[in-house]
Amino acid sequence: MSNKNDFKAFSIGNNAHVVSQERYEESQNLQTGFPPESITTHVLNKALRQSSTIASVVANFMSTQCGKDVLDNGDLATLNKTFADSLECHANKKFPGSLSHNGYQQLPGGLILQWGRHNFTPLAINKVILPTPFKHGCLKVFMSPVGDWIFPMSAAPNGTLNTFNSWVAARTVNAYGSEIKLSANDTYVYGDYFAIGY
Repeated sequence: MSNKNDFKAFSIGNNAHVVSQERYEESQNLQTGFPPESITTHVLNKALRQSSTIASVVANFMSTQCGKDVLDNGDLATLNKTFADSLECHANKKFPGSLSHNGYQQLPGGLILQWGRHNFTPLAINKVILPTPFKHGCLKVFMSPVGDWIFPMSAAPNGTLNTFNSWVAARTVNAYGSEIKLSANDTYVYGDYFAIGY
């Protein structure tokens, strides 16, 4: 079922009874309005066409972006909310994102930022799956350790659109100067990543 839009453009046909744009701009009525009981219908039609066309375009945008009816019932509060909602829906469609622990945000211009947390498998190349595939490529990935044991980490794009490669050092030194070594069975090392692509 299509959404309802009550706001229609007036006098938009090819043979509409309206004055030219030049005559409309030259008309005294443009500045002062119509005198009592003397209305030039061609100028009135032009004024109605301009205002109703813009109203129709805006109402159509409101109706199509969020799938809501736009009704001519004088309810300004609902119209204002529908307009605000339509702008938000439009932005979410144009610049999708997921603001979660493992999430992403697409920016104007096409840049995509992604972030998340990875549980490392030590002594191996870790292939980390991104929250959403990049459209063209991954430019850079940053890793930072999480938790009390800070192991050096590294990451790099691997030529795919939906993953990157990451590594964790097999040993480190804790805050007390003691050396800590990882084995293949250690599963407690986490790192947060931040990936930039487009």
